[in-house]
Amino acid sequence: MRQEGDLVNIVATQRGLAAEQGGYLWTGELRFWDNQVLTGWYAANEGAVRSKGTMYLYMKHPHGHSMVGRWVGLGYDDETMSGWATMGKTREDSARAMDDLIREREEDAG
Repeated sequence: MRQEGDLVNIVATQRGLAAEQGGYLWTGELRFWDNQVLTGWYAANEGAVRSKGTMYLYMKHPHGHSMVGRWVGLGYDDETMSGWATMGKTREDSARAMDDLIREREEDAG
């Protein structure tokens, strides 16, 4: 990630899954709103991979160590997909935010 004012350029430096499993590299751009919300897009930057979508993240805690939100996009098989997303000042902050989301959803499911 590289921030220039309110714009944040994002680039995946490694695949989440192996290429054989549908993983791909991507790039995107986010805009920071009111020091609380990031909105933007991402798109595959590899050959014939057509995956692309949008992202929405918000600062859940006032201390600003992490953001949580959702991604929505076109999947490998041309299906609309979505999932949770987190971002943190460190990898650990991001992982902690994802763990918190999972725990909250489990508690809500009861």
